[in-house]
Amino acid sequence: WPGEGAPEVMCRGIDADAGGRIYVAGDADHPVIIFSEDGEYLGEWEAEVLATPHGLRIQDDTVWISDVETHMVHQFSLDGTLIRSFGEKGVAGDEPERFNKPTDFAFGPDGSVYVSDGYLNTRVVCLTSDGKVKKIWGEPGEGPGQFNLVHAIAIDAKNRVVVADRS
Repeated sequence: WPGEGAPEVMCRGIDADAGGRIYVAGDADHPVIIFSEDGEYLGEWEAEVLATPHGLRIQDDTVWISDVETHMVHQFSLDGTLIRSFGEKGVAGDEPERFNKPTDFAFGPDGSVYVSDGYLNTRVVCLTSDGKVKKIWGEPGEGPGQFNLVHAIAIDAKNRVVVADRS
């Protein structure tokens, strides 16, 4: 491992598709690397929109990737075709339509996409299935609904949003 012919990169995000292929968020030169479930190197994407991929999650045969350098969130098909992007390239912000170093994703049963926008915004942004901002919560601090560094996010079996605060 990492499979013959595979580049060595820092893994920042990883998930598997329904067919067992493993997708790894790498770096600017190797943004997404794909392996078989046995670890065989299958190839990689030439995703020019990705500068510093971070979080990577697969939902409904699409790959969601956050980019901490460009402050964007992208959705791709399994073959690497860009479907849509959120945020403004290179523009960090705390407005509803902007991110500031987003890190991870979780998916609600209604198709909502929860984005941990954590390195600098300390918040969670919930997008509807069609990509509109539905809800935003979180602020810096130590109390309920406050965070230091929202880094990972998940939805549990009771459909509760679980947030990992790295700090």
